[in-house]
Amino acid sequence: MKKVWSVALTIILLLSLSTEVGRSPVEAAVISFPDIKGHWAESSINNAVKKGYVGGYPDGSFRPENTLTRAEFMKMLVAALGLETKTGGSGKWYKPYIDTAIAEGIYKTGDFANEAYEKSLTRAEMATVIVRATGVEDVEPKQGLYLATSKGLIGGTSPGEISADGFSTRAQAIVVIERLLSVNAGKQLPVDKYAVAAAEIYWHRTNIYTVAPELFNQGGTSIPVTNINYWNESRLTLTSRDGNYKAELEELVAIDLSDPKDPNRKLLPPIDKL
Repeated sequence: MKKVWSVALTIILLLSLSTEVGRSPVEAAVISFPDIKGHWAESSINNAVKKGYVGGYPDGSFRPENTLTRAEFMKMLVAALGLETKTGGSGKWYKPYIDTAIAEGIYKTGDFANEAYEKSLTRAEMATVIVRATGVEDVEPKQGLYLATSKGLIGGTSPGEISADGFSTRAQAIVVIERLLSVNAGKQLPVDKYAVAAAEIYWHRTNIYTVAPELFNQGGTSIPVTNINYWNESRLTLTSRDGNYKAELEELVAIDLSDPKDPNRKLLPPIDKL
């Protein structure tokens, strides 16, 4: 029997282009949360509390860095959108909000693994639901973060990092919901281009369409990543003729050398060794 050896490769493209980052909190009657003063999301949290779709805890805290469950997020989102919900009846406290989200097309079965609503919400899961709330019906697996970042709904956790599988905090969720409300009101948000590129890699293992759209023009117009249908990840695997060796392209990373802040420069060796 032949042994098959596999190797995963990361290919870096160096480009010099001019391209362009269970519990429901108690509603608070008065905005006075000592633990959000000076917090990066203080303004968004105060706005959310004023609108009434989120509140603090009985001890007077807000706990902005607490992770939140999928159920808590769905309640916040449905309330923020002003959707009518039939509460009461039997079942879990969050069931009416999930039912409303399903009826409105915001949530689809499978968006959350096993429909385990009391588990913590990941940033990728939040992105998928948030994108649906903008009116996008069809969202491919892992595509939600790309669409969310390209709309300015979600930014990076650091330059070039999106923490797709990281758990969302209450503060992060509120900021994203506030941005959603702005987008739905017709406002265009600033976009974190590095987050978009990272989200494209997360989606289909390359950022080439985001970093170098000039290479994929049709009639002088750049092709939006969402419209590219000829990207086939199965072609990223090469097998030797005798079947003993297989090489798989792990990532195709494009680096814009005209941008000194491109976070993927860290993948390069020292400049004197290039």
